Amino acid sequence: MPLAPILLILAQASGPVATPLVLPTTQDYALVALPPASTGAATVRITRRPNSDQLDCTPSAITGGTAIAVASCRLAMMKMGWMAAVKDRNGQDGTIPVVRLFWEPAPSTFQGDMGGATPIALDGKAPIASDPDKAATALQSDYTVRLDATGRPRSCRITQSSGTRRYDDTACLVAMGQRYLPALDDQGRPRETEVKSWVRFTDR
Repeated sequence: MPLAPILLILAQASGPVATPLVLPTTQDYALVALPPASTGAATVRITRRPNSDQLDCTPSAITGGTAIAVASCRLAMMKMGWMAAVKDRNGQDGTIPVVRLFWEPAPSTFQGDMGGATPIALDGKAPIASDPDKAATALQSDYTVRLDATGRPRSCRITQSSGTRRYDDTACLVAMGQRYLPALDDQGRPRETEVKSWVRFTDR
């Protein structure tokens, strides 16, 4: 949840579509110089000026004040500005998506090493922490996913097996379906990276 085509398809689909939810990490807080205790959310729309490659960002539905609005646009512009050059399947200029950035530390059950990338919930729903009473008996598959410079997973390997091949295979299927805003290099350009996380399986 490359990255651009997935978001572009969502933006162009007919009918109501969930706004993708971007979940900034601790590294993102530092990247945009937002105090780590800050919380809030903002929906940002990035548009291209007519007859220009210049991009503008407009925040709305802001909670948490001006600092959250500024940080949201800054992160979106830093990690999505490259999308202006992306073409759709027909070779036409793509529509740059609207996304909502949710600035709040992820639940501990969902923390991992994002490698500088920023996870996206394409269904627009923030993760919910699993039941702590079941965590001790849950099966868990740890994985490492290699992302390309667009934020799309390209390979997955299990680093700690759940003990069940079927669950491990499912974990990699889940991991390969996730999308991210890309990691950036020292010059602010999208780069490849690795994400290390896990999937837990519990009885309902």
